[in-house]
Amino acid sequence: PPGCRFHPRCKYAKEICRKKEPKLFQVEKEHYVACHLIN
Repeated sequence: PPGCRFHPRCKYAKEICRKKEPKLFQVEKEHYVACHLIN
Protein backbone atom coordinates (compact mmCIF):
# COMPACT_ATOMS: atom_id res chain seq x y z
CA PRO A 1 0.00 0.00 0.00
CA PRO A 2 1.09 3.61 -0.47
CA GLY A 3 2.24 5.69 2.48
CA CYS A 4 3.82 4.41 5.65
CA ARG A 5 4.30 0.64 5.62
CA PHE A 6 2.95 0.42 9.16
CA HIS A 7 -0.28 2.41 8.72
CA PRO A 8 -2.54 -0.64 8.25
CA ARG A 9 -1.66 -1.92 11.74
CA CYS A 10 -0.82 1.32 13.59
CA LYS A 11 -3.51 2.52 15.99
CA TYR A 12 -2.15 6.09 15.74
CA ALA A 13 -2.23 6.31 11.92
CA LYS A 14 -3.57 9.53 10.41
CA GLU A 15 -4.61 10.36 6.85
CA ILE A 16 -1.07 11.51 5.93
CA CYS A 17 0.24 8.09 6.99
CA ARG A 18 -1.97 6.44 4.38
CA LYS A 19 -0.83 8.79 1.60
CA LYS A 20 2.83 9.73 2.12
CA GLU A 21 5.86 7.70 3.16
CA PRO A 22 7.57 9.30 6.18
CA LYS A 23 11.18 10.45 6.10
CA LEU A 24 13.80 8.94 8.38
CA PHE A 25 14.70 11.12 11.41
CA GLN A 26 17.62 10.60 13.76
CA VAL A 27 16.36 10.83 17.36
CA GLU A 28 19.52 9.60 19.10
CA LYS A 29 23.06 8.73 18.02
CA GLU A 30 22.13 5.24 16.79
CA HIS A 31 18.32 5.50 16.78
CA TYR A 32 16.28 6.46 13.74
CA VAL A 33 12.51 6.77 13.35
CA ALA A 34 10.35 7.10 10.24
CA CYS A 35 7.00 8.46 11.42
CA HIS A 36 4.90 11.52 10.56
CA LEU A 37 3.85 11.82 14.19
CA ILE A 38 7.37 12.13 15.61
CA ASN A 39 7.90 15.81 14.75
